Amino acid sequence: MENKPSIRVMKNPKPGNRKLNISTNAPAVISSVLNYELMVAWNSMAGPVTRNRFFDEAFDELEYNFGQYLDTKAGSNPKALQHVYEWGQNGSTRLWKLNKTNVGDNGFKVKFNFLQSKRVSPIDPILLEPGPSGKSVKRSAVFKNKAAVMEYGDRVTISPKKSKYLAIPVKNISGNSKDKGIVFSNKSVSISNVGGKDAKLSFTKSFSSWMSTKGSSVVKNGKAAKKLERVARVSSQNVPSRIRSISMKGKISASEIDALAQAAVEGNWR
Repeated sequence: MENKPSIRVMKNPKPGNRKLNISTNAPAVISSVLNYELMVAWNSMAGPVTRNRFFDEAFDELEYNFGQYLDTKAGSNPKALQHVYEWGQNGSTRLWKLNKTNVGDNGFKVKFNFLQSKRVSPIDPILLEPGPSGKSVKRSAVFKNKAAVMEYGDRVTISPKKSKYLAIPVKNISGNSKDKGIVFSNKSVSISNVGGKDAKLSFTKSFSSWMSTKGSSVVKNGKAAKKLERVARVSSQNVPSRIRSISMKGKISASEIDALAQAAVEGNWR
């Protein structure tokens, strides 16, 4: 945490002419007000409570704006991004989540992780057509880690469990969408890059590109930043009565000024 600025509280000056029975507390008031404004600025930018509130709200704003961007992009380019959404719910039910990690007192990092799918994988239309025996594929399974696997182009191994044979479209094995037909196997089958070349790293690239261009602007110029400016301005303008009351007599300590500034900033953050 940054060191707090030092506060100097001026003592009441002695009258310059001993014959005058008049004294003033004006320098002490001015000093207290300036110190109060200084501590308001510090608590607004570096105070732990306000700083964490700003980080939280800035992150929420980032998450919302990035989500809107990606949902729209997924709708216009489903081959590249439908793998990070639930089956049949492209652009709506997300299989990804952003996470915030504070970096010391000065900022935060945003990362992502993929969520597991809960819906049964759709059956390829070619498998729904009856074969020579008159039978067709009736049952599929949940591909839990489809988002991560398709994003990174990982190789997957499929094994028959409840059925004697696996029925896999040839195109899923060859990687060529023009290939037709079905492969039947009673053994495990290994398939690489199941999401296709369009899906591989498409979310990662979209995330990195948006965060490096739009993300910094959201943090610097978004609602949270404007709120921080308003809190500092309002807190500075509304000098507490405790400070104003020392205009005729009395004094105030540095710790009390700090406490008043902190309370004002935290109270105005809403």
